[in-house]
Amino acid sequence: MTADNIALASVLFAAVSAFFSAIAAVASLVETRRVARASDSTIYLELFREYRSPEMDVALDSLAKFWSERQREHASAADAFLEYREHNPDGAATIRRQSRMLVTHFNSVARLMIAGLISRRTARILITFPGLDIYYDVAAPIVRLENPQPEFSAYIAILKRIRPKYSGDFYGN
Repeated sequence: MTADNIALASVLFAAVSAFFSAIAAVASLVETRRVARASDSTIYLELFREYRSPEMDVALDSLAKFWSERQREHASAADAFLEYREHNPDGAATIRRQSRMLVTHFNSVARLMIAGLISRRTARILITFPGLDIYYDVAAPIVRLENPQPEFSAYIAILKRIRPKYSGDFYGN
């Protein structure tokens, strides 16, 4: 073999090697996307089950009723809650527990998105429910009374960038 043949064989070998490396990279990318979609699906199913649980249904109905009965007399659900707590501590404890349940659900979506564990598309699907308005208008203000952590505002901001409102009329107006 001459030097030219050796050089040509080396170039050919490098080209074939680069071609197969590119195929491996594309296959790896496809597999990574498949795994990400599977992860999104698993998280979606778990959070969807949580949102559709009987306990969440009761919480959503109770919080919507709580606010619809008080929104004409109060500037915010937090103000209504403070007054309600004075007159009915046991009822207020239930409202607080239900608010925390709803806040935990929606804040989990924001935390998962921040961590890069779900896509923006999956987050939008997970928050596109009537309960989003109850989260923004009722549950979040009530929970923030006792838990005014700065990350709470960040979670709300993230969710509002994805979906500012559900735009339903959950309060019966």
